[in-house]
Amino acid sequence: MLAGMGLSGWKKNVGDITGKPDVVFPQERVLIFVDGCFWHGCPLCNRKLPKTNREYWERKIKRNIERDEQNTIVLADNGWRVIRIWEHEMQDATTRSNIRSKIREAVTGKENN
Repeated sequence: MLAGMGLSGWKKNVGDITGKPDVVFPQERVLIFVDGCFWHGCPLCNRKLPKTNREYWERKIKRNIERDEQNTIVLADNGWRVIRIWEHEMQDATTRSNIRSKIREAVTGKENN
């Protein structure tokens, strides 16, 4: 998607930044996380938890949500602009268009190029 938008200077899967963002625009200080709906507790998808060991999965996902929130705060405090995208948002054309606009504005400071 990013290459198709004509954006450059980004890196994928940078492991040395808090939270291991999926995409980093280092010069613009923009981070993008694509959060899996199950693993990060999407409030819209409300994915079913496994029937076995249900308490473990509830705790695990709750910890993931709390960690994501804390990481977002730490990153923002350190001058990063954090964009979080839900996995399901990548599947809908209208939502993808909104995501593109949000990314373009964060990276270039302009809504449309």
